[in-house]
Amino acid sequence: MSLINNYQIDKINNNDSVETKTDLINLLDDDCLSIILSYLQPFELVETKKVSQRWNHLTELAWIFIKKFECTTPVFGYKNNWQLVNFNKLKDVILNGGRYLTHLTLKNLCGSEIVPLIRDHCHNLVRLELVLNKMDDIDFDNAFTKMNQLNYISINIHPKYHLINDELYGAIVSTLHSSISEIHLPSICDSDPYSYASFESIYFFYWMEKFDNLQALTLHYQIMGDTDISTILNYKTLSHLSLSYGVIENYLLIKLTNLIHLEYLDLSYVYDVDDRVVLNIANNCCKLKYLNLKKCSLVTGNSINKLAQLVDLEHLIVEELNLNENCIYNIANNCKNLKSLNISESKNVQKSDIMKIGELKFLEHLELCNLKSVDDDGLINIIHKCCNLKYLDIKRCSNLTKNALVEIKKLKNLETLIVTGVHDIDDEFISHLYNLKYLNCSESKVTDIGIKNVIKNCPSMEKLSVIDTKITVDSPSFAAQETNKRSTNIILTVEADDVINNRYEKISQTGSNVLFKIQRPHYENLNF
Repeated sequence: MSLINNYQIDKINNNDSVETKTDLINLLDDDCLSIILSYLQPFELVETKKVSQRWNHLTELAWIFIKKFECTTPVFGYKNNWQLVNFNKLKDVILNGGRYLTHLTLKNLCGSEIVPLIRDHCHNLVRLELVLNKMDDIDFDNAFTKMNQLNYISINIHPKYHLINDELYGAIVSTLHSSISEIHLPSICDSDPYSYASFESIYFFYWMEKFDNLQALTLHYQIMGDTDISTILNYKTLSHLSLSYGVIENYLLIKLTNLIHLEYLDLSYVYDVDDRVVLNIANNCCKLKYLNLKKCSLVTGNSINKLAQLVDLEHLIVEELNLNENCIYNIANNCKNLKSLNISESKNVQKSDIMKIGELKFLEHLELCNLKSVDDDGLINIIHKCCNLKYLDIKRCSNLTKNALVEIKKLKNLETLIVTGVHDIDDEFISHLYNLKYLNCSESKVTDIGIKNVIKNCPSMEKLSVIDTKITVDSPSFAAQETNKRSTNIILTVEADDVINNRYEKISQTGSNVLFKIQRPHYENLNF
């Protein structure tokens, strides 16, 4: 949390005289007022009960209408009223409205001390999603025993607190109802996979045997043997399987391809995935829509070529693989429904492959990092034909020039643009970008002029990365001013160099209502 350097809250001082007026709102009946109050944020609703005895009663009625609570940033509020989320605020929401909630999502706000509160007050949950910054086994005692309607559970942990063991798995899984259909347990958020050892649970799959309707399973960093894989194979209805970073022998991975109903398969960073595994995937898993083979270094273009058989494929990640000539060409030619494609840093990607990508008319997400085969002609072709692109990553594509870059402004749906280390990224280029939510122009010639223009042009900007650029402290100061004008609950997160951070802290004014974060490079990220 040390990366959040400057949370500042503006205190509204209104000394204007106000004429006495008729209290019209209290003329409404309880039913009307409770429905109106239900449109407040849950944090605000907790405060509303303090207004009067009647409004205390009305807020009790209002909670009935609030079925979903999602809090994924450490702040809440609107213009002139930013407030920090703390454990006590979360506790108040759960104590007051937990019994009515069916959907609960909390990310990067607290540790597992929130779980006993959820256990005691949220018995009607259908979906629960948590990203915790620490975990304690004891907090999960009988955690989900009374949640008979729970259909989806996802628990992740911040990489700084990698403490997963048999006791934790047992405490979670043993208390889940047998009819649950989706289990995503605990994986590490945004971590370096080589920094953590895989984990072998002795009893985990014994506990897993009770589930009779499992359709989705996520288990990362698991060491798996025959018994474990056999348990997974018994889930005949399984359509989603993620075993990223796992240690699983080749012959067991081949067995997994007998799950013919799979639509989602993530085997990223699983070392023993090789061409035989991929060939079996291509031949058996005909319903696949999502396939992630990131950094499966034993896989070559010989088997990737066969993935062209998967005509329903919508998402393909083959980052850092050794592909064959025209491999991507064949996939793009046959998998016409592709919505996202990541071939970053893969070898043997040809210019013809890049040109062929332009024929994917449904493409929304494209990652082409560090590919010399990406040139002006290829990128221009993609821009002109892939009109639905929302996400474009062309980081360190050294053969691009301004001739292609100026065309990016024609992508009207673009929300995320990553151009780190691309030549010719300057003020003129970014000044013509509009409506982005995330821009990474690090390692470029960009100055304060360009940053100010792009902040003006992108009022919904959520994240801006300007590490190793030519900006000064004027950029974050201007960003703070512009964020201060926003009427929406959108916080701007900025990644900048330490020197900018330090200077900004010295000149920033207390009393500003801007929540502004300067993030140091190469440190762990706080997810927003």
